[in-house]
Amino acid sequence: MDSHDGLAFDSLLLRDFRSRQAECAIAAQCQTINPDDVPRSREAVIEFFDDWRPRLAASALAQSMTRMILHPELAMPAVPEVTAPIMSMIGKYMRQMFGIKQSAVEDKIVQNAMRALMTAVNSNMHLYDAVWSWLVPGTAPIMMPAVLGIPALSDVTMTPREAQKKYGYDIPSEAHMDLRRKQEQRAFGSHEAPSDEGLIESEAFFGGMKGVVAATG
Repeated sequence: MDSHDGLAFDSLLLRDFRSRQAECAIAAQCQTINPDDVPRSREAVIEFFDDWRPRLAASALAQSMTRMILHPELAMPAVPEVTAPIMSMIGKYMRQMFGIKQSAVEDKIVQNAMRALMTAVNSNMHLYDAVWSWLVPGTAPIMMPAVLGIPALSDVTMTPREAQKKYGYDIPSEAHMDLRRKQEQRAFGSHEAPSDEGLIESEAFFGGMKGVVAATG
């Protein structure tokens, strides 16, 4: 690769990165965050996390959620035990907060192994389909036609905001206000842990909570 090829490749990577950042801002319309707050550059992403770092606390709720993230197999039995790969992606300062220990050598071994595994999976569509159908059977039928390049039944595309308006869904930041008020009163008024009402409602999509509750209770 000569210098011109290198510059062209760098330019392509930059355009791809900017495109993905723009897509992230659109995808944020599916979340409760303000899409305008989504970082649009690598520097902005770093600044975002640096700004939030002093506000982080290892509360009981945060520790419970961390255990859930580290052990997704509790909620989704089909998922293999993947604590080590997940742990390798957690920043050092967060590991210190939550008492998570894994050496740099272990991180490197796991990251290389996962990179090789994902390369193998992504190189074979039959294997790709089998893996995702096993891990997330509810998502595979939606995802695989797009991955395989199968044309959609309709060529109409909409942003999340357009779809929310068309099909009568609330903007996420304005949804479930009654539940939010109940949870706020429970946490700040009665000083109790938030209920699992919202999580239980999501069990059909993300798996059962029984194992998670047992592990985090």
